[in-house]
This record gives sequence, structure tokens and C-alpha cells, in this order.
Amino acid sequence: MSNIKDSELNDEFIKKHINMIRDLYEGEKSLNEILNSKNKKKENFVLFDKDWLEKWKNIIGYENLKEKCAKCKTKEDVNKKVNEVRELFIQLNTKQKLDELGKMDSSKLKRTSEKKQLINEDSDFIPILAIHSAYFSNSINSQITINSEISKGIIYICEPFPEKDKEQKLILLYKENEQSKDLSKAIITIEAKDNIKNIVKDLSQKNIDEIKNQKGLNIKFSNPINANVVKENKEAPEIKKELGDGLNKPKGRRSSLKGRDLQNKLDPNNLLKFQKDKRHSVSFGQANTFQFKQMKAMFQEKSDSTQEKKENKEEHKKFLESRKKSIKNEFLLVKELMKKKQDVIEEADDSDEEVKKNTDKNIKMGHEELNEESSSGSRSDGSKSNSDNESEK
Repeated sequence: MSNIKDSELNDEFIKKHINMIRDLYEGEKSLNEILNSKNKKKENFVLFDKDWLEKWKNIIGYENLKEKCAKCKTKEDVNKKVNEVRELFIQLNTKQKLDELGKMDSSKLKRTSEKKQLINEDSDFIPILAIHSAYFSNSINSQITINSEISKGIIYICEPFPEKDKEQKLILLYKENEQSKDLSKAIITIEAKDNIKNIVKDLSQKNIDEIKNQKGLNIKFSNPINANVVKENKEAPEIKKELGDGLNKPKGRRSSLKGRDLQNKLDPNNLLKFQKDKRHSVSFGQANTFQFKQMKAMFQEKSDSTQEKKENKEEHKKFLESRKKSIKNEFLLVKELMKKKQDVIEEADDSDEEVKKNTDKNIKMGHEELNEESSSGSRSDGSKSNSDNESEK
């Protein structure tokens, strides 16, 4: 840092800003105590442009110095902090940035109505207790000082010199909760026929929740009351996406359709009975909507009858072969008995014709199977099949 810039940061400049930081910090703490106490009292405020004040705090390192400057109760305490604050100002290039920032222009906080300057209720301002803003007087152009009533944590601000026979604006500044750092704002429009002082007197008996719920009150909230809720709703789609696609299925759209001449087209079995010109709510994209079997097109492949018959013959042939093999195993013993004694098989009882019929079939099929194997089992060398060898043993 050059000697020229160091010389610009003289002791008086540093001391002035130490006092400004200390008073502003004390004013913020005092206002918080007043709002949290809920007591009723009147205070004088100087309206600060919020944007200018935030820039000023960043330029001088307000957050780093406020606790230290708050301990400077005497001139000696201030003198002891000069060198420390000067070093920080040099690092932050505070002097040059303050020159670029310039003075606070309070005209931004006003509006003109019929050549009269009124408080601009829509402007972004911060009320600073007047007893803690004296060191800022030389840094403010067109300073606005007002007298306000505070009750149950609410600051009531109204135009000190209102227009005659015209509606007025009553400004409410409050904290959503004790942990809130910023003030929320509500604007109540008062008709010309109403007495604004009487309205303030009535509202000062209520807390902010009661005022919000009061009917017949022309009130507008500049800051979103449910700011946290709005934030959650914006994040809900991402959360739902993480939980699974099932939560992201689109809901069915609903359409109102006339039911004229739909009876025969939709349901031949009279499942739906529409009255003429009656409107019905129909859901699209939802499951089980008009799932009538009569309305569905059924598609089946045409079967080849020749192929089907061929497959049936093959299955029947396999069944017969399996049956013959089964009978053959049982008939080997019968064959041995027949060789020894032909009358060993007794005639079945005439009363059981079905048993007799099946027995004859089994005997016949057993003979056929043995004869087939006997003929196929002969070899070119004249040897016999295994079944014949076993039968002769």
C-alpha cells in the first residue's frame, strides 16, 4: 500500500467508522430485544436503503469488526483499536470502495404524489433506531426519520404527513420467528374514510398470526409468508425421483364427453347405460378403464389341420409302443405257461365283459410284440435275439 493511500486512512477517519460500526451493532441488538419482548412502545427510526447498507457492511468488514468495536465504550478504547482497524481497511481497500459507493440516497425510498413526497411502501428499506444512527447523518442524503409504534413484535409505520381524502398505506414490519434475521413486510391499505390511528390501536392488540387471519383486512405481504413451503415444493420432484419411478407416474387427465349414441358402440351387452346428452367423466392413462372383453380384438394364429393330425398320430403311436412294451414284460411269464399247459388261462366271468375284452386285447398285443421282436431280432448269421434266448432257457 502506498504512502498516499495510508495517509488517507487518518485517525479521524478510522475513529468515525469504529463509532459507526459500534452504534449500528448496538442498534440491531436493541431492536431485536424490543421485538422479542412484545412490549408496546414508540420509537424514532431512520429508514436505510437495504442495498446500500449491505454494500457498506461488506466494504468495511462489518462482521469481523462489530464484536470488537462494541467493546469500545470510551475514547481510550477507540484509540487502542485504530491501528488494528486501519490494517484491515488497507487489506480491504475500504477507502477507495467507500468513495465509489458514495452516500446513501434516501430518495429511492420515497414516491411522489401530486408534488408531495411520501414513503414508498414497496421500496426495500430497513428501520434503524435513530439514537444509534447519528454517526451516519453525514453519509445520508435526504434522510427519512419517522415515529413508529411497536407492539407484540410488530413495527407500525405510516406516513407522518398523509394526503387528505385519499387512501393511506400502513406498513407492518415483523419477524416470522425469533430466529429470523430479516424483517418481513406487510402493507395494509386504509380507505380515506377510515381513521388510521384507530386501526393501529386495534391491530396493536393482536399478534401477527391474528392479523393474518383477520377477515375484511386489505393486506398484502411483500415477502412470501410460507417461504419454506415454497422451497420444499420445488425440491419434492427430485426427492420423489430418488424414491422410485412409481411416484413419478403421471396422473390421468380427465375429459368430459357426451354420451350421445355411445351405447351400441361401446358395449353390446348394455354394461353402460347412457342417458341422452348426459356428460360423463372419463379418465385417460389410468388402469382398468373400460376393460371390456367384448371390445377387445382377439388374435390367434391359424392352426394347420394337417400338421395337427400328424402330431396326434405320432402321439398315438408313441402311446401304443409304450403300451406294447409294458404288456410284453407281463406276457413273458404267460408265454412260458402257455408252452407247458394251454388251458392255464381260464375264461373270464361272463358278467365282466370289459375285463375279458381288455384281457384279449392284451394277449393279442403281447403276441404281436413278441412276433415283431422275433422277426426283427433274427440276424444274418442265423443267431437268435436275446428275447428268444431267454425264452428257451
